[in-house]
Amino acid sequence: MSTYDQYTEGLTLVHKFAEGEGLVILLTGPTPGGIGAETLVSLAAESPAMLIVVGRSAEKAQATIDAIKGVNADVKAKFVEADLTSLKSVRKAAQIIREDTEIAKIDVVINNAAVMATPRMNSPTHQFRAPIHGRAVRGPEFHRAGLVQRVLGLRAIQERHHPVCGSLASRGTHAFAVHAGRISTNLQCYTKQMIGDEFMEKFDEASRRVTGMSLADARELDPYKTLQQGCGTTLRAALDPNLVKEGVYMNDTLLTTDPKWVKAWATNPDFAERLWTMSEELVGEKFVF
Repeated sequence: MSTYDQYTEGLTLVHKFAEGEGLVILLTGPTPGGIGAETLVSLAAESPAMLIVVGRSAEKAQATIDAIKGVNADVKAKFVEADLTSLKSVRKAAQIIREDTEIAKIDVVINNAAVMATPRMNSPTHQFRAPIHGRAVRGPEFHRAGLVQRVLGLRAIQERHHPVCGSLASRGTHAFAVHAGRISTNLQCYTKQMIGDEFMEKFDEASRRVTGMSLADARELDPYKTLQQGCGTTLRAALDPNLVKEGVYMNDTLLTTDPKWVKAWATNPDFAERLWTMSEELVGEKFVF
């Protein structure tokens, strides 16, 4: 396959980049029926060394692990409990991972866990920063407000500089924000409860303000994808060894700096540094890479 688009499927990419075999990959948000579970089950087709499955529910995670084993019984899948709304829970999970003698390093981290239309909450997944020696994939991204914050954050990560070792990017660690596309999953469970004429009017108004187009126009431009198409962008970000060009944002399996998707100020290095500093202040911790 020489080209990528919105129809590129995850399994196709897993088979194409068989270099994924032997990797240790950590993913948050493994609920069955979601993009995370689809990503993990797809990865199992090419024998990763280990899949670290991070989630709140051992029961839901086990269903995904069973699906992984159904594809490849030899894949080692390890569940780690973590509630990403709790710093205490995240720090405990990070400690468990760091102290696990079976996990010498993590090649890829996929921050897939997401919420939508819920009360405000924090997701302090920064604690999984070590011992990462490969790629960080942040997704999915569903709207430009979230996109800007994530792209700025990833720009800051790319430019983290060690006085001796240099930047993370120069050491082979790359971070990408991915837009999975429009997919019907249980992520929309809250919005489905709120659907009504008044809600849809407000949602349409918000769409016009954020994207410059109505909901109907947005849906025509960005039609619904299957789960396999939805996990394609994540898997290319995680596995393609040649994906190290300029930019951190991916859409429809393509790395892009198109201003239609990424405004210039969304990658402003000064803004990125300010966001990084503010984030450290909010969590009360400094991070040295």
